Amino acid sequence: MDLVSFLKTVPAVIGFAGLLTYFMRKRAPVSDRDLVNIVQNVRNTAVLIGCAALIILSAWLIFRPAPPDHDAAAGGGWTRAARTQHRPVWLASYRNLDGRQDRHAC
Repeated sequence: MDLVSFLKTVPAVIGFAGLLTYFMRKRAPVSDRDLVNIVQNVRNTAVLIGCAALIILSAWLIFRPAPPDHDAAAGGGWTRAARTQHRPVWLASYRNLDGRQDRHAC
Protein backbone atom coordinates (compact mmCIF):
# COMPACT_ATOMS: atom_id res chain seq x y z
CA MET A 1 0.00 0.00 0.00
CA ASP A 2 1.46 3.33 -0.99
CA LEU A 3 1.20 6.52 1.03
CA VAL A 4 -1.62 8.03 -1.04
CA SER A 5 -3.83 4.96 -0.63
CA PHE A 6 -3.15 4.95 3.09
CA LEU A 7 -4.04 8.64 3.40
CA LYS A 8 -7.29 8.05 1.49
CA THR A 9 -8.39 5.42 4.03
CA VAL A 10 -7.51 7.39 7.18
CA PRO A 11 -10.84 9.34 7.38
CA ALA A 12 -12.84 6.10 7.09
CA VAL A 13 -10.82 4.44 9.85
CA ILE A 14 -11.38 7.44 12.12
CA GLY A 15 -15.10 7.44 11.24
CA PHE A 16 -15.50 3.72 11.99
CA ALA A 17 -13.58 4.12 15.26
CA GLY A 18 -15.88 6.96 16.23
CA LEU A 19 -18.97 4.89 15.46
CA LEU A 20 -17.67 1.92 17.44
CA THR A 21 -16.86 4.17 20.37
CA TYR A 22 -20.31 5.76 20.18
CA PHE A 23 -22.18 2.45 20.13
CA MET A 24 -20.02 0.67 22.74
CA ARG A 25 -20.04 3.31 25.46
CA LYS A 26 -22.43 3.25 28.39
CA ARG A 27 -25.41 5.54 28.15
CA ALA A 28 -25.82 8.28 30.68
CA PRO A 29 -29.11 8.22 32.51
CA VAL A 30 -31.76 10.50 31.08
CA SER A 31 -31.83 13.77 32.97
CA ASP A 32 -34.97 15.35 34.33
CA ARG A 33 -33.92 18.65 32.77
CA ASP A 34 -35.03 19.25 29.23
CA LEU A 35 -32.05 21.40 28.26
CA VAL A 36 -29.55 18.68 29.22
CA ASN A 37 -31.44 16.11 27.12
CA ILE A 38 -31.59 18.45 24.14
CA VAL A 39 -27.85 19.15 24.35
CA GLN A 40 -27.09 15.42 24.57
CA ASN A 41 -29.29 14.66 21.56
CA VAL A 42 -27.66 17.44 19.52
CA ARG A 43 -24.19 16.18 20.50
CA ASN A 44 -25.06 12.58 19.61
CA THR A 45 -26.49 13.63 16.25
CA ALA A 46 -23.38 15.71 15.49
CA VAL A 47 -21.13 12.76 16.34
CA LEU A 48 -23.09 10.42 14.05
CA ILE A 49 -23.14 12.91 11.18
CA GLY A 50 -19.41 13.62 11.62
CA CYS A 51 -18.48 9.93 11.56
CA ALA A 52 -20.66 9.31 8.51
CA ALA A 53 -19.12 12.33 6.78
CA LEU A 54 -15.60 10.98 7.39
CA ILE A 55 -16.56 7.60 5.92
CA ILE A 56 -18.19 9.24 2.89
CA LEU A 57 -15.16 11.50 2.39
CA SER A 58 -12.87 8.50 2.35
CA ALA A 59 -15.12 6.66 -0.12
CA TRP A 60 -15.12 9.71 -2.38
CA LEU A 61 -11.32 9.98 -2.22
CA ILE A 62 -10.94 6.32 -3.15
CA PHE A 63 -13.50 6.13 -5.96
CA ARG A 64 -13.15 9.55 -7.62
CA PRO A 65 -11.51 9.70 -11.05
CA ALA A 66 -7.81 10.39 -11.11
CA PRO A 67 -6.91 14.05 -11.59
CA PRO A 68 -5.36 14.98 -14.93
CA ASP A 69 -1.62 14.93 -15.37
CA HIS A 70 0.03 18.07 -14.00
CA ASP A 71 2.04 18.59 -17.20
CA ALA A 72 -1.14 18.97 -19.25
CA ALA A 73 -2.57 21.52 -16.85
CA ALA A 74 0.62 23.59 -16.69
CA GLY A 75 0.09 25.04 -20.16
CA GLY A 76 -3.48 25.99 -19.45
CA GLY A 77 -4.51 25.29 -23.07
CA TRP A 78 -2.19 27.93 -24.53
CA THR A 79 0.77 27.34 -26.83
CA ARG A 80 3.78 29.61 -26.78
CA ALA A 81 2.78 31.26 -30.05
CA ALA A 82 -0.80 31.74 -28.90
CA ARG A 83 0.35 33.17 -25.55
CA THR A 84 2.41 35.83 -27.30
CA GLN A 85 -0.66 36.86 -29.28
CA HIS A 86 -3.02 36.42 -26.29
CA ARG A 87 -5.17 33.92 -28.15
CA PRO A 88 -6.08 30.37 -27.15
CA VAL A 89 -4.78 27.42 -29.15
CA TRP A 90 -8.01 26.81 -31.02
CA LEU A 91 -7.96 30.41 -32.27
CA ALA A 92 -4.29 30.43 -33.26
CA SER A 93 -4.82 28.16 -36.28
CA TYR A 94 -7.52 30.25 -37.98
CA ARG A 95 -6.79 32.48 -40.92
CA ASN A 96 -6.52 36.23 -40.55
CA LEU A 97 -9.36 38.42 -41.76
CA ASP A 98 -7.58 39.14 -45.05
CA GLY A 99 -7.37 35.40 -45.85
CA ARG A 100 -3.66 34.91 -45.21
CA GLN A 101 -2.62 31.95 -43.07
CA ASP A 102 -1.62 32.96 -39.57
CA ARG A 103 2.17 32.69 -39.23
CA HIS A 104 1.81 31.35 -35.68
CA ALA A 105 -0.55 28.56 -36.64
CA CYS A 106 -0.27 25.39 -34.62
